[in-house]
Amino acid sequence: MRIAGKSVAERVTRRYTIEREGKPFLSFQLTAPPLTFEHTMLDRVPLPVPPRKYVMKGDHVAKDVNNRPISEDNTSDPEFRKKLRRVSVLQTIGLVHEALRGDKEVSWDTPEPPPGASQEAWVAFYEKILEEFIGTGITQGEFQVLSESITNLSSLSDGDIEEARKRFLPSTGTGEKLKEPEPPGT
Repeated sequence: MRIAGKSVAERVTRRYTIEREGKPFLSFQLTAPPLTFEHTMLDRVPLPVPPRKYVMKGDHVAKDVNNRPISEDNTSDPEFRKKLRRVSVLQTIGLVHEALRGDKEVSWDTPEPPPGASQEAWVAFYEKILEEFIGTGITQGEFQVLSESITNLSSLSDGDIEEARKRFLPSTGTGEKLKEPEPPGT
């Protein structure tokens, strides 16, 4: 896609610092993940499938018009809920890992799986990355704020809009505002 003849492939980056007692503790260069990253994460760490349960009508299994038992997803199953929580953690780890990919000061002890790696390889990788995060001493709250900051990178501030205007408007690049079109019949 092009806007005003220019590619818009540049991704938003920001420096994020975790402070403790008013002093910098950890500092990261965050890059907004690409639009397709959610699909990438679902391929790498898929959502668990809930078990099925029969729908009960009184003390009997409910039947459809063809006299077949009716079943539904059992999303309250404790084992399913445990798996769902774990997937959520690993997908968040994947999001943070992706956002830190461009930070030259961040390195990982765990090698990334090769292209085309299995879901099991990606899950194992994100488990190891989680262990590495735990090793930094970062707290649950700090990690949550970090992941929320990554999500917010896609939101544009007034400054971001002004910078985009300067880059994409033709002529001088001064960011002059476009003229509103005249209403018809004037």
